[in-house]
Amino acid sequence: MSKKLKNERTEAPPTEDYDFKVVETHFLPEAVEPIITNNLVICLCLDGTAEFEYDFHPVKFVKNEVAVILPNHPLKPIGTDDNYRVLLIYISYDYFVELKAKYLTQSFMKYRKRPALKLQPDKFGIIVDAIRILEKCLKVDLEDKKILYIRLISFITSIIDNLFTERTKSENVDHAGPEHVFDKFYVLLTENYTSKREIKFYAEKCRLTPKYFANLIKKETGTTAAQWISSFVILKAKTLLAYRLDLSIQQISDELGFSDQTSFSRYFHHNANMSPSEYRNSQTKNNS
Repeated sequence: MSKKLKNERTEAPPTEDYDFKVVETHFLPEAVEPIITNNLVICLCLDGTAEFEYDFHPVKFVKNEVAVILPNHPLKPIGTDDNYRVLLIYISYDYFVELKAKYLTQSFMKYRKRPALKLQPDKFGIIVDAIRILEKCLKVDLEDKKILYIRLISFITSIIDNLFTERTKSENVDHAGPEHVFDKFYVLLTENYTSKREIKFYAEKCRLTPKYFANLIKKETGTTAAQWISSFVILKAKTLLAYRLDLSIQQISDELGFSDQTSFSRYFHHNANMSPSEYRNSQTKNNS
């Protein structure tokens, strides 16, 4: 039986300085359009149902499922039912990079189209228990606490990564053909869109000529490579403009790799049909 979903405005994605953060909540943050955060977010659905879009794919998130939201990937919360309760781990980008290098060794593409995975209650319970231990440790002052945190986080992420890998293997996912090129482009894009906005860069990384690469991406997805690149840049810009009011437009321009604020404003207006200040003002009014 379907349940009526609600979408209530709560807090913006965490922006304060932290390495790890554990949160239990009943809500998803509201967004009229997708947002992009710097955090790795591990979500465990304790009860109820939520719906969201991740990497532009619809996701229904239900009890005993774990979902992995990677940094710099578009996320659009849609709503939750009255019973929804979720346990979240926010992991800062710096620690995500360390985990990626040491523990998350498998392809991240296994999360892109299907970021949620249903677990048996016993396996789900083990992960919840580990997160609860981490939550308690974060509240006390311990010697060598960062080493303990990293070990706990590594334990949690390695279990989850292995479970997702088992699903990928059981489905016999084909990594050949045009879709593989787009998957590689997508990963490169999430890692480089703030500094590399030229098609040539991504084509060379995929060992293809720019023309062939552009035609392949367009044929495979119906969207040009240039549009994919600009979409990520604009989504990140909108996220910063809406949620990071402590950053000036000049600082946001710098963070996104533009040579100056004028170039950023021109790029933003061309792709969003309004200036950065106009967009920020519109979001401030909506949030008041």
